[in-house]
Amino acid sequence: DDGPSADVADGGGAVTVDETAGNQDNDSDLAAVLALFDTEVTNKGSDLNPAEFAISTTPLATTTLSSFGQDAAGGTKVLSLAIVGGDGTDSLLNTTDGKDIKLFKEGNLIVGRYDVANGTVTADDPAAFAIALQQDGNVAVAQYVSLTHPVAGSSAADHDDRVDLAGLVNAVVTVTDGDGDTSTDSVGIGDDINFDDDGPSADVADGGGSVTIDETAGNQDNDSDAAAVLALFDTEVANKGTDLNPTEFAISTTPLATTALSSFGQDQEGATKVLSLAIVGGDGTDSLLNTTDGKDIKLFKEGDLIVGRYDVANGTVTGADPAAFAIALLQDGNVAVAQYVSLTHPVAGSSAAAHDDQVDLAGLINAVVTVTDGDGDTSTDSVGIGDDINFDDDGPAVSANSTVLLDDDALTGGNPGGTDDDVNAANASGTLGHDFGQDGAGTVAYLTSGAPTGFTYVADGTSLLVKQGTTTVLTLTMVAATGAYSVVQNNPILHTTGLNENNQAFTISYRVTDGDGDTADGTLGINVDDDTPVVTAKSSLVYANSSNGAALTDIGGTGVFAYSIGADKHVVPYSASNSDFQSVALTGVTVGANAITNKSVTWASENDTQATFNVGFTYVSNNPSQGATSNATGTLIFDKVADTYTLKLAQEIESFSILNTSTPGNPLQGYAFNSDAIAGSNPPVSVMTLASNFFVQFEGFGVNNGTAQTFAYDTATGLFSNDRRYVTVSSDSIGAASDTLQSDEVIDLDFYTANPKGHTDSALDRATSKAIFLEFTQAGIGAGKDMLVVLKLVDDISGATINRTFIVGNSMGNDDVLNDSVPTYGFVAKAQNGIVVFESNDYNFTGEHYSIQGAQVVTSTQGTSGSGYQLNGVIDNPATPAVEGATLSSSLTAFGGDTTEGNNEPIKIVNIGFVSTSTPDAHLTFDVALVDADGDATATQTLDVTIAGDNRVTASAGAQTFVIADTDVDGLFSMALTVIDGGFATGVDTLNFTAAGSATNYTEVLAPVTNLAAFTAAADTALDGTTDYYFGVVGGDGYLAFDGDGNGITNIIQLVGVTNIAPTDIV
Repeated sequence: DDGPSADVADGGGAVTVDETAGNQDNDSDLAAVLALFDTEVTNKGSDLNPAEFAISTTPLATTTLSSFGQDAAGGTKVLSLAIVGGDGTDSLLNTTDGKDIKLFKEGNLIVGRYDVANGTVTADDPAAFAIALQQDGNVAVAQYVSLTHPVAGSSAADHDDRVDLAGLVNAVVTVTDGDGDTSTDSVGIGDDINFDDDGPSADVADGGGSVTIDETAGNQDNDSDAAAVLALFDTEVANKGTDLNPTEFAISTTPLATTALSSFGQDQEGATKVLSLAIVGGDGTDSLLNTTDGKDIKLFKEGDLIVGRYDVANGTVTGADPAAFAIALLQDGNVAVAQYVSLTHPVAGSSAAAHDDQVDLAGLINAVVTVTDGDGDTSTDSVGIGDDINFDDDGPAVSANSTVLLDDDALTGGNPGGTDDDVNAANASGTLGHDFGQDGAGTVAYLTSGAPTGFTYVADGTSLLVKQGTTTVLTLTMVAATGAYSVVQNNPILHTTGLNENNQAFTISYRVTDGDGDTADGTLGINVDDDTPVVTAKSSLVYANSSNGAALTDIGGTGVFAYSIGADKHVVPYSASNSDFQSVALTGVTVGANAITNKSVTWASENDTQATFNVGFTYVSNNPSQGATSNATGTLIFDKVADTYTLKLAQEIESFSILNTSTPGNPLQGYAFNSDAIAGSNPPVSVMTLASNFFVQFEGFGVNNGTAQTFAYDTATGLFSNDRRYVTVSSDSIGAASDTLQSDEVIDLDFYTANPKGHTDSALDRATSKAIFLEFTQAGIGAGKDMLVVLKLVDDISGATINRTFIVGNSMGNDDVLNDSVPTYGFVAKAQNGIVVFESNDYNFTGEHYSIQGAQVVTSTQGTSGSGYQLNGVIDNPATPAVEGATLSSSLTAFGGDTTEGNNEPIKIVNIGFVSTSTPDAHLTFDVALVDADGDATATQTLDVTIAGDNRVTASAGAQTFVIADTDVDGLFSMALTVIDGGFATGVDTLNFTAAGSATNYTEVLAPVTNLAAFTAAADTALDGTTDYYFGVVGGDGYLAFDGDGNGITNIIQLVGVTNIAPTDIV
């Protein structure tokens, strides 16, 4: 017999069925294909709609090499399918919803079935797919349910990934020859049976809706306070801003996005469709919005929300910074918004539209739909919705304000009361009616419009100045952030002409601007009441001449002059014709015994606090070398705040005179050393009387014949010494041991205010001189009469003493000797005579204030050495001793040895001169009249001023009596003021008045009052005819007021540093 030969091989074809609706790959809707499965497959699954069919176009199996052998007649060749593993074999595929698919051979088909409950699969369970093998080797496939594909994603490849039945399905050929012999062969075709995936389709479109949140408190537009809306943001938003109070919420009523056209595709089991928000540009993208205070807002995706955040310092913004707003997208396409801080809106203005202008997030926010099918394939789509998310503005508002009342009476020096007078002040500070709204951190500012005629409103920073002409009469301050205002009257207002206290009305406009520039305007009314001028207090003045001068410590004298110019105050700038003072005249009277001349008072300057006048007059100075007269200049200052007037002269009033030892008839007396005993010829000590209070004590030192030289210079004391010799003093010459001064001799001088007699260390008060000069013979130009002069100096303030040595040159190129006439010092040029002058600027260096109280003269250092200042011999006017020819502190030079002053020729001193000053009393009278800007003037007020050389006294040790004048000059509340500037001791010193103090005529109030004017007012009340003395305290000093005639205060005594006295101190 012969047998057949079976052979089946891969035919090179494949079949692919695509889940996606429609025909792709090998999909086919031919009836012949559908008929292969129509009735042959039972319980078909219904997931795919419609079911998909496919048929290969190239056989998957070929049997070309099969043979029937020799028994060909009646032979057959049949192709069939076989399951590798038999029925129930796992296909390794799953339905989209995860059901296992098992393979079953059902007739000529292989059917993949799944259990709905994903339990044991049987041939009765639903069919997922079926496979038919045609006899030409082509394969047809029917797919009833979608399958799970392993690759999930959004790409086209992900949506079309493929699974197959590799290793699970064989094509089997069975060859039967004519006499029934058979042969079989099989080939795997499962890897050529493919199932392609389907993917979802996402589509999101503008839903036509929008959401608008309004900053304005309350619900407007889409604002909502529904709990469900608030809950969207409750815990989801961290670090919420707190600017808006309360936080505003809104939700749309029509969706901003629709996903109606999205599709899950065939893998719909377990598919999802999710709406979410996306930031165009990602986290940190600039929202192009700002907080009202200018902070940039950046967008961050936080969970399902988009949150706008800002950095408090306007630096880098992070997700941890405060939230300005938050946006939530609901799955129905509606959008909810929460707003925590106010935003800047671009339209600024006062209209309703400006208060409600809108900003949005156009181009920055997308609604994104993500569609995920059952096997994880995804599709997304987005649409911009930022232009439908709107933030409406809020605007400010104003409200009424109470009228401000002011009164010129309330100004410094104002006069209370008067016809039609109003209260001094009401509503002068407060807060202007306003509400910034939600865009807080705005400003309130004054406007400059609406001033009445004659006035202007001028902005000054945040303040407003109300000016009448050029004078600021009112200042309105403003705290821009809060609207807190104050109104201060700077100057009186010139009201409409009339004597009654009429009002000047002002309407002040202000503008409230919120944080993003919206505005609202309000008004504040002000009424200012009028006033009239009056003089309230004055005093005459007595002060010490030593308080005059150029030094800062020279403060002049101060008396009381209190006045109020009233409503018609002069506007700045002040001038001689626009002054509170209609006239100030110096009407008299004397310096010493002589009347003053060339009296003048001229207006110098003035402001709201003081007025300054220049004062000048000529007085007899008793100084013939100065032409017998001197000019005095100074200032008279009226302090409008302290209610005082101060007179200060630029120089002390002084008379100058030159005291000369050469004046014939000067009393001269010799004394025994350290004794009162008078010595006849050759006395060791001589005293010359040059004036009643100027005594010069002379001593001489030299070498006694036959004794050793003891000439010495003490560098510690700065004094020369030698053996004591007699001194020769006359109006013709001064010398030691003769009428000349030899090389080893010293002449020593000391000045006293009384005769010290022979006591060289007398405790008597020392006299001083501001300048001295030496005249000597044989002192021609370059004559070589070099010398050393020691000046004994005393500090005018502290009383400290020093000795300074000066080198006097009389050599060519270094000649300090003057040979020409010097009229200032009364020196007339004589052949071979010269003078050497020592002035204040020779011995006072910077900041010093010494006077001369003695001197030494030597012609030779005799082997001693030290250092001295090189004299600058140039002289100056004795009335101005610190102006010309100063000796320099840097001129300190060594002397002794071979220097020119080391061994000089003797000199003959023929005269020593001293500059002496005296201080006469000055009595001045000023007549003062005040006038306001309308020309209303007061009566003339007379101010009597006494400048006394010794009226400002300091009490010394031991009991003293101070004699007090008690004459009332004009009977009109006037007084003389005497100052005791230190050292008064209660219980020790006494005040001598006409009447003694007692418990019945003395009263005191020890609690300090604010100023002298307040003291005088209290004193005038207390001095009632029974009480003669009233003591009080002002600024740490005691003041005693005295009434000597029953017509008010006669006199006031200022006791510096004294805060309590007893009636028994008054005798």
